[in-house]
Amino acid sequence: MTMASDTPPDGLHRPMRLMPRPDLVAERHAYRGRPYWVVKDPVALKYYRFEEEEYFLLRNLDGRTGLEEIRDAFEDRFAPQKITLPELRRFLSRLHQSALVLSLAPGQGNRLADRSAMGTRRRRLASLHSVLSLRIPLFDANALLGALLHPLGWLFSRRAVPLVCCAAMLAGLFVLAEFNAIRDRLPSFHAFFGPGNWVWLAAALGFTKVWHELGHGLSCRRLGAECREMGVMFLVFTPCLYCNVSDSWMLPNKWHRAAIGAAGMYAELILAAACVPLFWFTQPGVAHYLALNVVFVSSVSTLIFNINPLLRYDGYYILSDLVEIPNLRAVASRSLHAKAGAWFLGLPEPAGSMGAVEARAWLACFAMASAAYRWFVTISVLWFLVRVLEPYGLKALGALFAVGAVHGLVVDPLRRLARFLASPGRAARVHRWRLTLSVGAGVGLVATAAFLPVPHYVRCGVVVQPRDAEAVYAPVPGSVVRLDARPGDTVRSGQLLARLDSVDVELAVFDLDAERRKLAIRRDQLVRRALDDERAAWEIDSVSRTLAALESQHQQRVADSDRLTLRAPRDGVFLPAAETTSEHDPDRLPRWSGRALDTHNLGATVDDAKPLGFIGDPARFHAVLLVDQRDLELVALHQPVDVFLNSTPGRRFRSRIEHIARRPASSVPASLSTRHGGPIPTRTDDAGRLGPQTVCYQALAPFDDPALRVVSGVTGRARIRVGSRTLAERGLRWARQAFDWNP
Repeated sequence: MTMASDTPPDGLHRPMRLMPRPDLVAERHAYRGRPYWVVKDPVALKYYRFEEEEYFLLRNLDGRTGLEEIRDAFEDRFAPQKITLPELRRFLSRLHQSALVLSLAPGQGNRLADRSAMGTRRRRLASLHSVLSLRIPLFDANALLGALLHPLGWLFSRRAVPLVCCAAMLAGLFVLAEFNAIRDRLPSFHAFFGPGNWVWLAAALGFTKVWHELGHGLSCRRLGAECREMGVMFLVFTPCLYCNVSDSWMLPNKWHRAAIGAAGMYAELILAAACVPLFWFTQPGVAHYLALNVVFVSSVSTLIFNINPLLRYDGYYILSDLVEIPNLRAVASRSLHAKAGAWFLGLPEPAGSMGAVEARAWLACFAMASAAYRWFVTISVLWFLVRVLEPYGLKALGALFAVGAVHGLVVDPLRRLARFLASPGRAARVHRWRLTLSVGAGVGLVATAAFLPVPHYVRCGVVVQPRDAEAVYAPVPGSVVRLDARPGDTVRSGQLLARLDSVDVELAVFDLDAERRKLAIRRDQLVRRALDDERAAWEIDSVSRTLAALESQHQQRVADSDRLTLRAPRDGVFLPAAETTSEHDPDRLPRWSGRALDTHNLGATVDDAKPLGFIGDPARFHAVLLVDQRDLELVALHQPVDVFLNSTPGRRFRSRIEHIARRPASSVPASLSTRHGGPIPTRTDDAGRLGPQTVCYQALAPFDDPALRVVSGVTGRARIRVGSRTLAERGLRWARQAFDWNP
């Protein structure tokens, strides 16, 4: 009895109305000793790798040959290999979906339009998931790179590369040798990433990435490949140039392909080696700050992004070339899916040799490490964006970016898993007990992670001030003209500390005295005329009242003049006030910096709003914590506090909350402002005082250990232990704060 075939005999001999696109470009390569063909789609700029057998099937599609003839030709050419008709159909379907073949059947226009619309939707959805790295292609770069190849191509020659590497090594050794001096010249973290440096950082990032991409393009052209696409890439919302050098896949030499992948980092190495001496030998200015930002961008972007093979940047493509596995991430993902399917669903792994099994193992590990690192980088960048946008009331915008990115990291994998399980016949192959066990274990792990209480901390800025000390203020704004005591001196009540001089007070005393004398003369004249002039008698009373008011004002100003001599209000040690940082303002004259009663500030003008010093016990200090009002509900008395001061890096001071203010803080020490490298975003009021952009409350934590060596005015960070919270509670609280949502 004859078995019925899945395909009617006339279908086997009927010509396949498919033929390869005539514009495809193919190059024969060797991977791990086996011949392969790399096929280029010059329209979509996509590249495909075919084994010898697959390429044979592609070339035998001429629009006239049937399935059976193609199968017979394949088995004759590659005997004893066999191919079934379902396998052949699936392969031809993949070719058609990849737009590598043309269908001669009618009605293809609608299908192509639907495929184009689906591809457009997929690209738009992918762009929402990659809001931190968007690409917009603009033009064919071959002509531009050809013009630049003559003046700049020598930098990528065999003679220039060793010289550049030696120069970079010398620059690195110089940084190590002068590390302490260079560190002292660097701005603080908040100053470097504050709004004042955004322009320099964006300019450095844009310039560096343009040069980086030109490095790829120039090396690609120098080694014989094309560069057909150049455009704009928004890297963390900063516009940069990008250059598509995927045509390097057409080069048969894997070392040439790896060199093109490393050319961008090599170009940044040139910039970094040149900018290190530029930063060292220049004074603060355009060149100085631009050089610093270029060195930072070149080093950090290279270490975190470009050289790291776990992200799809230069290091990934270099590794892919060296291990001779094109589409390394896709291959690794398939290996991970196979391992995960075997472990959690009981699906059989694809058969293979011992070497293939070992390869699948390291590829699965690579896929897991790559996914974990993508999570780490995405969360780190989003956290940074939220922190930067928060002081300007744009935290919700950062949260929206986070939602888009997390959607790509969480929702898409879950959707692919659901599609995988929903495919026909897949459910029948799954071991139900293993699936149940895996789902239960996964739900248990997620529930444990979400609802297990973990220590929760509130972090805030802190400044050290004397405890139970009396502040010494200037009675009125004035200039320091004499110093009679130095910080650290033991003084007695009433002892002279310093002498101020106020031109305004002196002028007021002089003017009031002159006016007082003039009115006294006027009153005497009226008294003499009062005997003969009745109106003069009436005017005496008015002049006398005015004279009495002037006498009172004059006495007040004389008292102010006397109080310009600063005296100790009590017995104790004269403690210095916090240092003041001079803020550069091109519209104003420069102000003094340091402490008001320092010797080099003689003649400086001080105001009456800030203390000039304190009289107290040098062994008694407390930390003044500025707690954001959104965290105030979590803070309570006697909670433990860890204080980390900038003056003693690596050391932790322990204390407890002793007092919480009921009224919000109206001012912030300049040293805590982000304008001067501190952690608190501030604004300047009409009087020139710094205030927090968000409402903050002061909390006090004493330092009771007399062995502690702290100085008044030093700043740092504090960490308040506010109990334990589950990750679910913390996530819900973060969402409420980010979107101002109070159910």
